[in-house]
Amino acid sequence: MELCEECGGSRGRLDACAQCGVWLHSRCGVRAEGERSPLLCPECASGNDRKREDGMDEGRVLRSRARGPTAVTSGTRKRARTAGSSSLRQNAEAPSDSDGADPAISMTAARPSENEKRDPIPERRGRRRSADSNQGPNNPPSARRQRFRELAEERASNFAVGRGFVDDADRERIEDENDTATAPQTGRTGEQPEVWPGPYSTAIHLLNKRSAAMAAREARSISRKSEIAWTPKGSGSTFKFREPTLMDHCVKRCVDKVEELLEEGLLGEMFPDAKAEVSKELCRQRKFNGEILPHFAEKHTSVLTLPDCSYLTEEDLLSAFGQCQGPGLDQVNLGFCGRGMSDQALATLSTDSSNIRELTLEGCYRLSDNGIEAMLKNLHKLETLDLSSCPRISSKTVGNIVRYAGNTISVLRLRTAAQLSGEDFLPIAELKHLESLCISENTRVDDRSLIHIISKAGSKLQCLNLAGCTELSDTMVSAVAECCPHLEEICLDETQVTDVGLRKLTSECSSLAFVSLRSCSNITDEGCIHMIKNCKIKRLSLNGLYCVTDATVLALKRYCEGLEELDLSWCRAITDEALGQFVDAVQSLRLLKLRGCSQVTAKFVGGHSNPDLEHCRRVFFSLSITPLEGFHMWSVVGTND
Repeated sequence: MELCEECGGSRGRLDACAQCGVWLHSRCGVRAEGERSPLLCPECASGNDRKREDGMDEGRVLRSRARGPTAVTSGTRKRARTAGSSSLRQNAEAPSDSDGADPAISMTAARPSENEKRDPIPERRGRRRSADSNQGPNNPPSARRQRFRELAEERASNFAVGRGFVDDADRERIEDENDTATAPQTGRTGEQPEVWPGPYSTAIHLLNKRSAAMAAREARSISRKSEIAWTPKGSGSTFKFREPTLMDHCVKRCVDKVEELLEEGLLGEMFPDAKAEVSKELCRQRKFNGEILPHFAEKHTSVLTLPDCSYLTEEDLLSAFGQCQGPGLDQVNLGFCGRGMSDQALATLSTDSSNIRELTLEGCYRLSDNGIEAMLKNLHKLETLDLSSCPRISSKTVGNIVRYAGNTISVLRLRTAAQLSGEDFLPIAELKHLESLCISENTRVDDRSLIHIISKAGSKLQCLNLAGCTELSDTMVSAVAECCPHLEEICLDETQVTDVGLRKLTSECSSLAFVSLRSCSNITDEGCIHMIKNCKIKRLSLNGLYCVTDATVLALKRYCEGLEELDLSWCRAITDEALGQFVDAVQSLRLLKLRGCSQVTAKFVGGHSNPDLEHCRRVFFSLSITPLEGFHMWSVVGTND
């Protein structure tokens, strides 16, 4: 607690002396020129009077007073008080006039320096002196700003091409391979123009480099034309989207006239599948609320599908579960139900509905281990369980799943369970009939824990989703290849798998029909071609594999005649000619994603001859940026072509 240096009291407002910095009450100090003049302690005030008498420059005193009282926070009062006391001691130890010292020298020593005038707190003065000392001819003040500006420019370029953060060595390697390195632009004087690392300045800088990048891409495409020859067969640059079915038209009509259907009571006469589709569309349009819910949760309901329950309260769910519970309820799929789903609501649902085979509870942030345990005790025929994004579950829930549903459950999804470690998933190895396992987006899962699970429960596994498990490597993939002979679908997005692990996996698991390798930066053409030769793949995702080239596309043309879906988004080393040959040859292709592939031109989009290609998407934005005259802002126009 700060105390007044004069009276020793702590009550009332304490101000700092304008010269020495000690704390004192206003009544204990002196204001020489009225209430608005700076506060001085008695010693500093008497010293100023002596200066006037000795003929000192009165303007210097007035300038010192004009600084006003220093406003500091409570956190720095103690430091300022300590500094003021030390300055008083130093002034007391200085030689006085009576000791024979020169008065001019003593008054010069007592006068604050320029740094003290700018900042009366000694600690901040020290930081200012250290900062000033760092500025010199070898370390100019703008060096730090220049370094961060260059860093921001490099990162912005990486994000613009969809690669995210890469280090300098990786960037140089990519530029050397793709021949995309561009010389820095200079002004008339030969100096580098200043580019501030803001969003609009960065966009303008990238816009200026666009012509050079386009020229480099054209040069690469010209060099590859001699290797890959393709003649466009199409006649127009058009996109073909999936035509809506009769069910789609009926569902849309029901959603538009839902109020009339509720008044007439016609929703209850719908088939369960049609009612489920109507509920999905209502949730998608954010129209599903507590007033509509009772009409979808009637007594004889067998399928209750609500993808978005964010508008439903706990009372709404309790009322609905009380109506639809019974032996006829077979499937319950609830998404975004954290607001209304509690332990009590789940107990109400599972009390008299022992025949539920499929249960999805996504985003239940209120569910605890005790509530899930009570539910598992009542559901004796549970085959599919989805507890994704439930942050309150622990290893106890995983053990209870094995304990109460270990003999029946075949599909288990525990996506985005960041609170669980790799060891918490180990009880899954005791599931005897596990066919599908999803533990994606769990960064704490490592090779050791997953190998233990796969070695015991992988004999019947057909689907494995490990997307976002960034700690997994080739060691785990080799274990999957040895222990999962019936594997048909696997998702390895954002893992550390390389060509070695992919070769091992596709050599042993030849029945793979769906493979997703999104953002697996260690995968190249070698691993992809080996996979394509050994597996009859129907759906494949190579999203973000910037090392994949035309060689992979030509291998797909030769070996994957039954391919139906392909994702080549952000694969910018693929040309129109390779895509044209592939799409013309593989007539079974129904979906092709080319998001971010700016090198794909209208030559391929309108030139391929596959009439059944439902959706050929080439989405990227062309920025037209021009400064508005008279304003410090920019107009940005985006075009989607």
